[in-house]
Amino acid sequence: MNMLASLARGLRPPPDALKQYVDNIISKYTWNMENVVTIAFIVAILFSIVKFIEIKFLSDHPEEIKPLKYFVRDVVIVFGCACVGAFVFFQMNGGLGELMNVITDTKVIQNGSPQIFTDQPGF
Repeated sequence: MNMLASLARGLRPPPDALKQYVDNIISKYTWNMENVVTIAFIVAILFSIVKFIEIKFLSDHPEEIKPLKYFVRDVVIVFGCACVGAFVFFQMNGGLGELMNVITDTKVIQNGSPQIFTDQPGF
């Protein structure tokens, strides 16, 4: 019986089954969240470098330097948005390899064995 179905019916599953179910969920999202945070961190670092270059060298009025709190606020917002975007992408599609294929516009054919029947039918 499915764990969620038993919980919906009001039945208490054995403690070991509940622990195993929670461990499976945690292990699934732990690996995924490492990728999400890594990608978001890289995006935030790149944004901060570009923003710093813009503030120091490309500003129209160099004497009007904004306070550091606005710079940090923008980096935190970009980090949060990158986390949400990467999390949604990994939940919808799957892996980091697929993300790179989308970015580079690479056509990939899955090389799995075809599921065909080549024997005599049993009827």
